[in-house]
Amino acid sequence: CLMKTPVILYKDYTIFTEQYEDKLFLHCDVYKWNKETKKSLQHSLDLILRLYKQDVYALHENTDDNKHRKFLEMYKFELYSTEMGLDGLLHQVWRKRNKTKEIKNG
Repeated sequence: CLMKTPVILYKDYTIFTEQYEDKLFLHCDVYKWNKETKKSLQHSLDLILRLYKQDVYALHENTDDNKHRKFLEMYKFELYSTEMGLDGLLHQVWRKRNKTKEIKNG
């Protein structure tokens, strides 16, 4: 049983994590979109990358949803793979590489 866990809760959006095998998936519910939300969300994603020290993934279920795809691209997610879902449809998995994990102390 997979469980989405809210990790960042703001009035304009909530970011959830969900562990699946060795991958950390992010889900984001946006309630209000504007320039401040865009900036704040970038800060939140950076924070998650610093805290978890691993790449993060996002599921792009409806490949015809250009708005969601542009959202993923804006935050530097890249297409990682295309998988057959349990529903028999193809779904894309997108990955945001964690550059912070490459930084060594000293």
